[in-house]
Amino acid sequence: MRSPTPVDVDSLTDRIRSALTSPPFRNIWVRGQLEGLKRHTSGHVYFTLLGASARISCAMFRSSAASVLHWPGDGQEVVVNGSLDLYPPRGTYQVIASKLYHLGVGDRARQKELVRRKLEEEGLFDPRLKRPVPPIPSRVLVVTSPSGAALQDVIRVSGERFPQCEILVIPAQVQGFGAPGSIAEAMRRASKIPAGSCVMLVRGGGSRDDLDPFDQEEVARAIRACPYPVVVGVGHQVDTTIADLAADLSAPTPSGAAERVFPDRRELARRVGGMLKLGSSHLKRRITASGARLDSLGSRLKRPLEGAFSREDFRLRSLRSSAASALRLSLERGYGQLRDLSGALEALSPLGVLKRGYAEIQDMNGRKIPCAADLVPGQRVTILFQDGSRPARILGD
Repeated sequence: MRSPTPVDVDSLTDRIRSALTSPPFRNIWVRGQLEGLKRHTSGHVYFTLLGASARISCAMFRSSAASVLHWPGDGQEVVVNGSLDLYPPRGTYQVIASKLYHLGVGDRARQKELVRRKLEEEGLFDPRLKRPVPPIPSRVLVVTSPSGAALQDVIRVSGERFPQCEILVIPAQVQGFGAPGSIAEAMRRASKIPAGSCVMLVRGGGSRDDLDPFDQEEVARAIRACPYPVVVGVGHQVDTTIADLAADLSAPTPSGAAERVFPDRRELARRVGGMLKLGSSHLKRRITASGARLDSLGSRLKRPLEGAFSREDFRLRSLRSSAASALRLSLERGYGQLRDLSGALEALSPLGVLKRGYAEIQDMNGRKIPCAADLVPGQRVTILFQDGSRPARILGD
């Protein structure tokens, strides 16, 4: 028989750690009594959770511990959310906690008050941050449990009042220790859906303990981070949750929230009919008043206009007469100047000389021959008279 091969401590520890950090143990919820709480100077917190016959060590790193505003004392019952891990130097396993919830009534109330004060000092509840809910919504995003009565209430009220509106359901866990993270994640998903009119965060009635998820800081911050107006209705009458304070609008029940989001289509029809009637009546009065005013203005303008037209007509006739006279005078002056110029041209014209018995001799190219020395025997010339020309030839010297 072969001897078994031993496994070294490191290898075995690695195998155990791999098993402890596998998916089934990555997101666990553990309930127990707190003992031995120690807050290190680094900001990390270490404590132990006790059961009836067992215990488990827990560690919460500084980034997660900062969200716990009120630490319970030893013996207080709490619930932590986190994952399992193994610490090889000691060979012990522990829970790496990311969240801690109080189960004691007094502790929960103190934690809620501390969260409320913190967020109020940051201005998260400032009324000036409240956004109005659209009076006529086209797409409403509902964050709730798909199987809960709250969703049915919203669907019923919307069908009765304003069925034209589109409703999109964003599933979320609204009860239990995992609800705050689920609600915050659903709000982030709703923020990415385009063309939303508003977001409704609703859940049905229950005990006060069931409303604890709506008192958590991460839910309040998710509400304020949403780009759409948020209406909260979580089914309680006597208490106000931190989610109510952070919301843009809140109602004591899901039905009440739906009535504030969805307008009554019958009331809308009555209002529209009344507005149309009022607008028609107002328009008729305006038309009548405008017609009377135009008639009055017409009669007031008629007489001045008639007088103005008569004056302008007389002025035009005067201008026409003056223009005609000026034109005649200008023409007479022009005719006189033309006569004078014609006489001057006549005196300077060669034709005038010819009329006095003179003649002009030109060669065959039309050039004037002023001297007899320019002529040669046999040369052909043209003699110009006042009433015409005759060809000629030079016979001798």
